[in-house]
Amino acid sequence: MERKGSLVPLDQVKEVWCVREEEAGAVWIVRVAGGRSTTRTMAHARQDEDEHDPVSLYRDVPSFCFQKFLDDALEKLYTMNAKETRVLRHLISEGNSFEIFEALWNMDEAHEILTPPEKLVSEDVETRKSAKESIMYMRRGDLYFDSNKDVALCYYNRSIIFAPHPPIRIGNRMYSAGPEDVDGEDLGDLDYTVLTRCYRARAMLLFKMGKFVLCLKDIGIVQRLGCPSDVNEDLEHMRAHCNEMMSESENAAEPVAAFHVLCREPPALEDPNPHLPAASSAVSLGHNNTGSRRHLYANRDIEQGEILIVEKNYCNILLPKYIRLFCSFCLRRTWTPLPCSACTQVVFCSYSCRTKALTGLHGRECPILRRINYLNIKVRGILACRILFKTTFDKLKKHYEIIMAEGKKPLQVRGVTRDGVFSSDDRL
Repeated sequence: MERKGSLVPLDQVKEVWCVREEEAGAVWIVRVAGGRSTTRTMAHARQDEDEHDPVSLYRDVPSFCFQKFLDDALEKLYTMNAKETRVLRHLISEGNSFEIFEALWNMDEAHEILTPPEKLVSEDVETRKSAKESIMYMRRGDLYFDSNKDVALCYYNRSIIFAPHPPIRIGNRMYSAGPEDVDGEDLGDLDYTVLTRCYRARAMLLFKMGKFVLCLKDIGIVQRLGCPSDVNEDLEHMRAHCNEMMSESENAAEPVAAFHVLCREPPALEDPNPHLPAASSAVSLGHNNTGSRRHLYANRDIEQGEILIVEKNYCNILLPKYIRLFCSFCLRRTWTPLPCSACTQVVFCSYSCRTKALTGLHGRECPILRRINYLNIKVRGILACRILFKTTFDKLKKHYEIIMAEGKKPLQVRGVTRDGVFSSDDRL
């Protein structure tokens, strides 16, 4: 008998089953090659889940110190030719933030110096596409297939996220993981059989869990990726059983339907304020006596549960612990995530959301998202980066004078149109 809690090489594990419950969690017996066995608690499983999880992945990486980085960068910039150095020193001492940014933006040397290095952490915390990592997670899912289907689903999801994906063409642009984003593998030689195996394993698990709608989706993905004729025959049998079970039970899709109810679209305001389009007519925009602060005040009695404000956000970001649980585009909870074809940092709930994200914000952040995460600049820093990704310097420059002039107005009229309407959309 192995000592309690000892680690077992994955390729030696033959079987796993639960034997009892303890305060610390379920205790599992793991049978390994040669008849040996060892105990394994859910704490071990949680350690497995921490692997490649952004919350724990960069826990020991020093937080990015922007001020130190900027000071070091400026010291390097000051060593450039005398003319550029004089201009830069003058702007930093006398100019505003926009002028400093414009000067740096137009200096090739500044781009090189201000670009953070690609490698800030060791190889063991890589988050690139990797067939090896994908197979490892798939095997872990296989271990829990019969004993704990929820844990198995978690591992199968991770196996799909890390598996190398075929390129996606949207319009004239191709989205795929380049050589630097695949762990030691040549994409040109891959036939994506690992990805096919992962989706097939998840489809089988979803069938066992009675998630027939989700199972059918994964079956379709496997068939589109391509599979041997015998595998395709098995999938067709599974498809037939899914359709049969769904037709026999009208409640088969109820869990999915109930979930969609919880994730319904934001309601529309019944009676919007004509001067404040994002708010109900029950409230109005006011200011304090000194005119230095804004607030909303009620125009009438407000009923419990009454909706007062509905406004689409300009930019959002998921907390790190949720990035592989919620769609990066629509923020819906996804039980069977659809990964980005090029990175392992985000997931989507549907092909539609993935397409919209790739042609929008994620298409711009994807090539450098891993580098941003390496900086360990926390959630607010990443949100700031996403806000910048949504605009361009030329666009900011075009509106700079308008923005600066608007900032000099009294707060009572700042952001208000000639018609007396205050709408944040006008400034986005």
